Amino acid sequence: MKSKSLLIAHRGASADAKENTLEAFKLAFVQGADGIEADFLLTTDRKIIAFHDLNTQRLLGTQSRTKCLNLSEIRKLSSYHIPELKEVLACLPKGKKLIIELKCGRQIEQELMQILRASQIPIENVTVISFRLPTLIRLRELCPKIEILWIRKFRMSQGIRKPNLIEIKKIIEKYNFDGISANASHIDQEFIQTFKQGKINCWTVDSPKRFQELTELACHSISSNCPGLIREQLKDLK
Repeated sequence: MKSKSLLIAHRGASADAKENTLEAFKLAFVQGADGIEADFLLTTDRKIIAFHDLNTQRLLGTQSRTKCLNLSEIRKLSSYHIPELKEVLACLPKGKKLIIELKCGRQIEQELMQILRASQIPIENVTVISFRLPTLIRLRELCPKIEILWIRKFRMSQGIRKPNLIEIKKIIEKYNFDGISANASHIDQEFIQTFKQGKINCWTVDSPKRFQELTELACHSISSNCPGLIREQLKDLK
């Protein structure tokens, strides 16, 4: 069964391959993903790399601040190939989606737009997401046509959902963003009704049943670490 929601591979097929690598991205498409989500940081020599953490401890086993390294230095620390954004764009199949999560706020927007404009990927196939509101505001000014979703993480506090849905919606509308990216655990009918005029991306969903529930709620795209499992088991869900 083909899902109505886009199946997005979170950091590639990260359940089966090293996250944010070309191998994980290519495997995601083999497994049937409609697109990939990848994290990007800016190095000191202003290269945009696919790397999630602001510290290298978890991924590289060293205690370094990622933003203080240049491309050569971070690659010397790694036992695997850390790709640049341009390499990720080059492996994107025709018609597939790339969701770019910007992990830094160090004026990455100019470099991002230069790389996107130099690529052959249509701008409508690219979505940019970030927790960093100032970064997204600058990007919207640079490129009114690119799809932008503001990432918010929701939680319950004394029975109240925080942050407030209406307040978040007002900010999204103020800056002409295209929608929201949010943790799947707090997406329900009220959430959908609040943001129904825009795109809704949610993360991270590794349960085929929950994926189908979110599809029926009309989430535009759903990120998963295991797109192959989701795609295969959706066939058996009614």
